[in-house]
Parts: sequence; structure tokens; C-alpha cells
Amino acid sequence: VTGQLFIFGQLMRLRELKKAQAEKEIYLAKVKAAYVPLHPHLHDISGWEFVAKERQMEEFRELEVPFLFTFPLLSDKTCSEIIEEISHFEQWCEKTDLDMLRPNSMNNYGAILDDFGFSHVLDQLMKEHVAPLVPKLFRSLASYPLDHHHGFVVEYELGKDRALNFHVYSSYLPPVLSDSHYHPPFSLRSSFLYQ
Repeated sequence: VTGQLFIFGQLMRLRELKKAQAEKEIYLAKVKAAYVPLHPHLHDISGWEFVAKERQMEEFRELEVPFLFTFPLLSDKTCSEIIEEISHFEQWCEKTDLDMLRPNSMNNYGAILDDFGFSHVLDQLMKEHVAPLVPKLFRSLASYPLDHHHGFVVEYELGKDRALNFHVYSSYLPPVLSDSHYHPPFSLRSSFLYQ
């Protein structure tokens, strides 16, 4: 009986996953068909302004957490335009009465960048600007290719998402911008505990 319950539970879970995937595909089709970007040039890497093409090792500052680095990457203009694009997408979702999908089930603030046109440019960013850093910063991982990404931002602000419970953030390498609203970590296979 226990084995049958386990199999039944797994089948129900698979059914829910398929339903969620079908709903996501409908959502993405609606966005693709109707969303007009505020800054369409951001959907190609040639539209991004970088602080420098070549990274100098002295630019990398290791933070208090081992293997957590910070360094200049994008110009202030590009960072501002990305934040404006996120806000524009949120407003568009509200106007069209489309529930915006969030990066995870705990956060009510943030966006999945891949959902509104950033997938290709984030692939380019990963391959052209992030992958070359791996051998410099993490020699033992130099032979492991970076082959996919999940582009998202999460907004942390005093008074928002007050009920976030203790959780672990585990990632391979999410290079994303940070400004006064969006503060994602930059890490390579690190876990961050938030409380």
C-alpha cells in the first residue's frame, strides 16, 4: 500500500507540473504577442554599455563570504534602463490584468527577466562576459561550462515581503545587476542563508 501511495503521489505531482508548464506557456505567449519593451535595444548585448571589456584582477573585491566577488560590469545608464524595463513590464502586467509570474513562491516583488525578452541577451552575457571570468576566479571549475541561466531579480525593501521565512539561496553563477531596489547575490555555487 505504501508503494502505491508513493506512485500515486508522484503521478499527481507530475500532473501538477504539466499543468503549471501549460499555464506558463500560455502566459509567455500572451507576453510575447502583446508586450512592447520600453528599451528594445536592451534585448541584444550590443545595446548594453559595459564599464570595461576586459576585467583586471584588481577590480575584483572578495567580500566577507569566501568566493563572493563584486566588480564593476555595467554602466549606470544600462543598469537604470534595465530597472526601468522591469518597472515598465510590471506596469504593463497591471494594465493588462495579467498576473506577473514571480521568481519564486516566497517573493511578491521581483521579476523573471527571461519572461519578457531578456533570455537571449542573458545567454550572450553569460557566454561573452561571465564565462571568461570563471578560470580567473575559480580555477578548479575552469573545465565546467556555463550552459544555462535563470534570469531574475528579487526586490528587497523594508516593509515588503515581511513574512519571508528562513531560506537558502543556492546558485551556480547568477550575474545580475544591483541597485537600491534589486539586490541579487553574485556567486559561484554558493549558498546564502536569509533570515
